[in-house]
Amino acid sequence: MLSEIKGSLLEQIVARLRSRWRGTDAGGSQPRWRGTEYQFGNRRKPRPSSAARLAMAALLLCLAACAQSTPAPTITAQATESPTALPTLTGSPSPTPSTSPSPTPAGAGRSTSITPTSTPPPTPTPTHTPSPAPSPTATPVRVAAQVSKVIDGDTIEVSLDGAVYRLRYIGIDAPEPGDASGGQAALEANRALVQGKTVHLERDTSETDEYGRLLRYVYVGDLLVNAELVRLGLAQAKAYPPDVKYQGLFGELERQAQEAKLGLWGAPPTAAASADCPAAQYEPARQCPGCALYIASREREPFHHPWCKSAQKISPGNMQCFYSREEAIQAGHRPCKVCNP
Repeated sequence: MLSEIKGSLLEQIVARLRSRWRGTDAGGSQPRWRGTEYQFGNRRKPRPSSAARLAMAALLLCLAACAQSTPAPTITAQATESPTALPTLTGSPSPTPSTSPSPTPAGAGRSTSITPTSTPPPTPTPTHTPSPAPSPTATPVRVAAQVSKVIDGDTIEVSLDGAVYRLRYIGIDAPEPGDASGGQAALEANRALVQGKTVHLERDTSETDEYGRLLRYVYVGDLLVNAELVRLGLAQAKAYPPDVKYQGLFGELERQAQEAKLGLWGAPPTAAASADCPAAQYEPARQCPGCALYIASREREPFHHPWCKSAQKISPGNMQCFYSREEAIQAGHRPCKVCNP
């Protein structure tokens, strides 16, 4: 409103100055000049000099310039709390897809979100990944040990890392020494295979059995002793899970021994067939394979000569046969006080 009033007053002043410059009255009538005076109707006024007219012209130009330079009134809207739309950010395309960071709100009291233009990821080029070649079967780890003693057909003692361990063959079961079914034959075969030799031990899953004995496959060179005793019919294939790595092999060898009637699967040999065995003339000795020199009961400690009356009272099912005095003592027996073997 104030700007409109200023503009109106300025227009009136300019109009009056123009009328004086042109020599017209406010109504636009032309004056009549008389010498140095001019007359509007009955009024007479002195004619302005050249200097006055120049001054008036300069003032008129200044006022006109001021009128033009006066800025037009503008209406400025007061900022409100509504969010101001920001320009959309458009990321320049790049060879690899990139994620535009989410902007942080630019002030408390209002939230401003910037929606990035979604740049489609480049279409992946299919690549051929060759299937991994199957790795060769790992060679089993074998540890060298020295056999110090043979206990029976499936148990030995070995020296390993400076200590002595009792070791049980995995996957087989041989008769006990003195067992008429072939325990002595299994013991002798085991001695022939490993006694005093350097063997190599291979572990399966378990470290020891319930009695604290090492559980191992035993090799002499490339010969697997566990399998050889089964092949000869001197031990049975018997699984003790979870240690069953070679159980299929043992089962097949046992089947072959049964078909060939070897060892446990054939007719048990008797001492009567050998004329070189003096003990064969006594009944207890004839119940043993080979030439047994000493007889003992599984239920009692003493061991006897085959001709001892105490030996002749032992039933065949309860009888143990020994082929040396040391063997009987190592098995936990003591000499009979009557026959003094």
